[in-house]
Amino acid sequence: MKFVIVNMNAGRGRCKEIMPKIKQYYKNKNEQHIIVTTEYPGHATELAADAVKKGVTHIISVGGDGTLLEVIQDIYEEDVIIGAIPGGTGNDFVRSLGFSLDIDEFLEQFDKAVEKPVDLCIGRDMAFLTLSAVGFVTDVLVHVENSRKSFLKGSLAFANAVFQSIRKLKAKELELYIDGKWITRKAVLVGVVNGPFTGGGMRFVPDAKIDDGFFDVFMVKDIGKIELLRVFPKVYKGTHTDHPAVEIIRCKEVKIKSKEPLTINYDGTVAGQTPMDIKIAEHKLRVLAPLK
Repeated sequence: MKFVIVNMNAGRGRCKEIMPKIKQYYKNKNEQHIIVTTEYPGHATELAADAVKKGVTHIISVGGDGTLLEVIQDIYEEDVIIGAIPGGTGNDFVRSLGFSLDIDEFLEQFDKAVEKPVDLCIGRDMAFLTLSAVGFVTDVLVHVENSRKSFLKGSLAFANAVFQSIRKLKAKELELYIDGKWITRKAVLVGVVNGPFTGGGMRFVPDAKIDDGFFDVFMVKDIGKIELLRVFPKVYKGTHTDHPAVEIIRCKEVKIKSKEPLTINYDGTVAGQTPMDIKIAEHKLRVLAPLK
């Protein structure tokens, strides 16, 4: 039984746009399936947990990384296979698996998909798949979320969020416990990265893998506002890693403390404040991945 959970609000209309093709795909497969849509934040978590209790073996998330984040929260300890169809804005986990984001090409790949074990990051507030961060990128996210109630939409809202975050940019004094050793850093951004794509196509750690039993602590240390604006666009190509303000440490466990509470985001969902406490759970999830 395939239990398909759809977030129709994902992707600023993209999910609604691709749904006819997804329905036709499952109709053509002629296999037992149920398609349900979420009705409120957190609903995907409830739907997935209830389906697994009833014996469902495959849970398919249709939406973005935020929808998938909800889906896995209460079922990652269960004997279930997870699939993800890209209907969101970023779709970083799907990208990291090697799928195409074009829905027609994706469905061709998905039809031949195979089971693959991948790592899961277990945080103090929730589990996540690709990125947990404090600092600049989370500040941008918070500003974008707050702008939903304003007249600013889409790229204008994002540009305004970047401007506001840069305007208030200030490096924070942090203590980091990394695989048994405490270090101190002054940084404008710290991210825990699992996989080559995060944050809507950003490549903080281009050679990161989702199945190697490690994640990467990615830091942008104290840097000027103009220099950050100059360097940050490079993360979309992964050409920023040799900048002297960038530091990357591969590890299995990290704790982060700050003098003042800092807001945390998990795969684009704002949840909780520092301190952070994250461990890698190697090969914790079974997912559907493209046939190589």
